[in-house]
Amino acid sequence: MKPAIVYSTEELRELLLSHSPAVINILRPIPGPSQQPDGRAALVSELSDKENLEILRDRPTVTCVLPIRPATLKEDIKDRATTLNKVLVSPNSSVILASHDDKTATAHYSLLQSVERWQVINEFGEYAAGMGCFGDFKEICMTVASELLTNAFYNAPRDAAGNPRETDRRTPVTLEKPVEASFGQDEKYAWIKVRDPFGTFNRDPLLKSLYKSASVEELTVNMGAGGAGIGLYMVFRWAAQLMFIFNPGEETTVLIKLLKTRRYKIFESQRAILEIINVR
Repeated sequence: MKPAIVYSTEELRELLLSHSPAVINILRPIPGPSQQPDGRAALVSELSDKENLEILRDRPTVTCVLPIRPATLKEDIKDRATTLNKVLVSPNSSVILASHDDKTATAHYSLLQSVERWQVINEFGEYAAGMGCFGDFKEICMTVASELLTNAFYNAPRDAAGNPRETDRRTPVTLEKPVEASFGQDEKYAWIKVRDPFGTFNRDPLLKSLYKSASVEELTVNMGAGGAGIGLYMVFRWAAQLMFIFNPGEETTVLIKLLKTRRYKIFESQRAILEIINVR
């Protein structure tokens, strides 16, 4: 059996202090529904995406899937422990995403009209083109931006019955409150953050959608008019890190980090860290 262990925040800290990546292979059973660790927890795993998403879907206290990436495992564990601690101390998006705020962003946008999203998409693409990465990196960054922004304008606004206000993505829409978007980079990653002012998305439909897509052997791409057409699962497959912060009825924030590399093979073979945080 491949390693798959659920750790509490304190256990993550202890793991960071007492283990090196080479010896993190001591197993214990994954807790069942009646054996959940208290508070929020992280799944450190070498299982498949489908298996990881199934565990995350079925265990609400597990808020993070951390695939074992030997070259960066200690750094990954340290980052996840820090994030979990922030959630426990002050569960709001501004604190959790303090290292990706407007001060560290290369560009920030407040968008009321759906047509304005194309400026962000194109400018993020041009920004990515200057990073010296593999040939399709620019297009991937643009597609990720399009997916997040199109969802914010067309999926997040809902009517009284809970249905999208506008289903035709070719139809321009104007919102009452702005969608916030920003992007930047650090030494390893390009990143983009999008926040919608509705808070209609949540953990359950996200994980059901990701699990369903991971369950099919061949992903069918449905090119919707004006949309990215690849869905969140392809964003999940491309990303090095994804963070969803759900504040029901208020806002949804999504942060995507994409590995900067000259080799597509390295980019394509990485496993994504997925974090899902519910703000109450």
